Amino acid sequence: MSKLLAVLRNGPACFPVTLAQQRRWVTRLYTSYYPGVLYPNQLVQHKQRLPPDVTLGTALKTTPQTRHEEPVKEIDTDNENETRGVSWTDASSTDLMHTHKAGRQKSLPAATERPYVPLGEVAKLELQGDYYMEGGLFQEALEHYGVVAKAYSIAYPENHSQRIGILLKLAGAFRHVGRMDSSKANIENALRMLDASSRPSLELICEALLELGLTREALGMRQEGAEAYEEAVEVMNLFHNWGESHRMLRLLPRLGRRFNLNFEEKFVYFSPFDYDRTFAIADQCMERAERVHREAGNREGVIRVLQRRKEMIDKKFFNLRDFAGRIHTMRGHWMRRAQHLTNAPTPDELLRYTPTIHQVHRDFKYELTAPIGREKDVMPGVNRVVLDMGNPYRRRGRLSNKMLRDADHNFAKYVRREEYNA
Repeated sequence: MSKLLAVLRNGPACFPVTLAQQRRWVTRLYTSYYPGVLYPNQLVQHKQRLPPDVTLGTALKTTPQTRHEEPVKEIDTDNENETRGVSWTDASSTDLMHTHKAGRQKSLPAATERPYVPLGEVAKLELQGDYYMEGGLFQEALEHYGVVAKAYSIAYPENHSQRIGILLKLAGAFRHVGRMDSSKANIENALRMLDASSRPSLELICEALLELGLTREALGMRQEGAEAYEEAVEVMNLFHNWGESHRMLRLLPRLGRRFNLNFEEKFVYFSPFDYDRTFAIADQCMERAERVHREAGNREGVIRVLQRRKEMIDKKFFNLRDFAGRIHTMRGHWMRRAQHLTNAPTPDELLRYTPTIHQVHRDFKYELTAPIGREKDVMPGVNRVVLDMGNPYRRRGRLSNKMLRDADHNFAKYVRREEYNA
């Protein structure tokens, strides 16, 4: 009997008891695939690139030796009008839009087929190398990046952005390991590829110049490193679109319609350091350049760098600005979200393209109404039937119509007056 009492007293310790969770708090059971929640911050950003006619060398105010492809000479052939037989390998061979280019296509060298590379597995290797870099295992990251760089050099054509990006990661790993010459050679190779490619990515340019500055600093060339940092920010100031990263994100706090519950959606904040990597790299460049100038005792350089950094941050945060909408709880109006989930123009674009600068010219001869005093500019069609003067108050009700009864007649008399026609 005493044993039974002891068991009953120590019941919770003897028998496993699961805590009962109230059903109203169990909102999701992640027993199957949960696709997540879609939100506009998951949109893929457009790559910011240099303009078509600008190379990296001209952007850096240098004159590098870039290779210019020779124009293909047109070959006059007599049988251009002849239609070739249909082949399964070239389904558009008999297309009328393409037959006149047949002779030109024959003169071009046959493009080699792209070799098969298991890019999914290569991407896993690259991600593992990124994890190693974050964890401080630089030698392992270097080994992974080397394999990935070789695979990318096989898979992608010359001067491809993927090859440039992995070269920059490889240079960073070399620098952390202490092999500065290899790091510098990889960065110079990446810069050469950026200069030879058409419309290179601005993010890759800034990253390459940041890596170049870091490697120069590690080699003891601190002043040259600061010059590379400032060059990166100059290029970014010239070609970066400051508001593009927050175009769909700026007005999202207006989607919140509750004041006391779920009110955090009124204060959603997307850091520019998370959604604009080019800006984050340039900010890091400015921080490094300031440190170099401060340690060298260059007061003018410190002031110049701080001024540029302040202007850069001001430009970016100006494009995050939004005025408050309704503060308290708003019921209904759920279709208003279509006004906030838009490609609304960024503050930069609003400032740049305001109609005070770009005046909209309205030629009233193409319109049916004109402001008072310019009615003669309207050119109605021949025999056009006009029911009334189109006064907007005609739909207001009986009293408005009573007030407007003679308005058209009086206005017609006013228009026919000699002083008006003079």
